[in-house]
Amino acid sequence: MKLRHWYAVHSQRELVPSPIAMLEAVQPCIAGLTHRFLDQDGDWREGAFWMENMATPLVLVRRVDLHDESSLWFRDGWEAELGSWPGPNAEAVIEHLRARRQTVTLTPIGINFSPTKLARICEQVCGYLARATDGLIQVYQEGFFNTDGESIFPQNPKHKLKTT
Repeated sequence: MKLRHWYAVHSQRELVPSPIAMLEAVQPCIAGLTHRFLDQDGDWREGAFWMENMATPLVLVRRVDLHDESSLWFRDGWEAELGSWPGPNAEAVIEHLRARRQTVTLTPIGINFSPTKLARICEQVCGYLARATDGLIQVYQEGFFNTDGESIFPQNPKHKLKTT
């Protein structure tokens, strides 16, 4: 799959994911890939993945909880919007989003870095997050994916994420 503008994991568990564990999910390892997260007593809301020799981050990471008004799913109308999409699994996705406890969003912004590698970083981190937090992956303009990277809504067998 090609690089997208953003990736999100909608989690049913309120687990604060470890930045180190997220980095370790990227396989094979990318030499020089590191993280910078604003950690307050084991809790973080924002951070980024960086290359040690670059001045700008590769991927911005943001975590919002159920009550954060900036959450995409806090607004009215999202259920009707998803219910209007064609294909199976709509109700299962809507139920998952209703039960969501937090969302972690990854936004790739890497300049002068391989788009293929950026997509791999985002997809593998999303896979880790989805498995660790009972999450559902959403990709900009692609839809929703399960922890194995399979397209579930709208279902498109040609779209598969490399979550491991």
